[in-house]
Amino acid sequence: WQDNAVPNDHSSQFDLSNAQLFIQKADGPVQFYVQAGEYILPAVGEPYQRAAFATQHFFGPVPIAYVKFAPTDNFSVMAGKLYTLIVTENTFDFQNANVQHGLLWNQTNDLSRGIQVNYAHGALSSSLALTDGFYSGELNWLSGALTYTLNQANSVTLLASGNIHHDSENSLATPLTLNNSQLVQLNYTYTAGSWTFSPTLQYTHVPQDTAIGLTSSASTYGAALLAKYALDMHWNLSARAEYITSEGGT
Repeated sequence: WQDNAVPNDHSSQFDLSNAQLFIQKADGPVQFYVQAGEYILPAVGEPYQRAAFATQHFFGPVPIAYVKFAPTDNFSVMAGKLYTLIVTENTFDFQNANVQHGLLWNQTNDLSRGIQVNYAHGALSSSLALTDGFYSGELNWLSGALTYTLNQANSVTLLASGNIHHDSENSLATPLTLNNSQLVQLNYTYTAGSWTFSPTLQYTHVPQDTAIGLTSSASTYGAALLAKYALDMHWNLSARAEYITSEGGT
């Protein structure tokens, strides 16, 4: 149920939101992970898309599948269909405190195909990925993330991600403007007892490229605060506050 439904949406409907199977091998130098089934990707301000439609038109019945080579505890290489490095919210709604994804998440990619390298040393962990960004099929997105863990309660992540060679692919999973954008994000996570707070600052930019139909450049500026309170080990309450604005474009 929802109030103030956007155009072409419903105030209520029934759907099987997720039915997924997870298979993984998480030890040894050669590991793998497979996630398969139906899913939804609900987002604030967007019409709800039923699971059968979302699964067919976004990432198919096997959205995640990769192999991982981990010769040491602090170094690994992954290849296949990967989760994004962007940390605003997780891809699937059951992984998040809120049912619907937010405004900042809706500017980011969910899953990509490509290769990712991870390295950790002490309080620092880093990842570098070459992928197809918004599932375009072209390996033209470069993403890098650096996380510093101050202590068990505090961590901060800086991420930069963007298209390094524009393409004209345009579909539900690969919007033309977002697939040709660049993004910078700063995320902080603070945990205190039953409380978890995650403030985020985000900037995106789409440069002008008339060759692929982008007649002018555009940018967004956004901020968000996600909060969660754990009532016990089974139940929690969550809330979000977000702001986003844009400039340029048509």
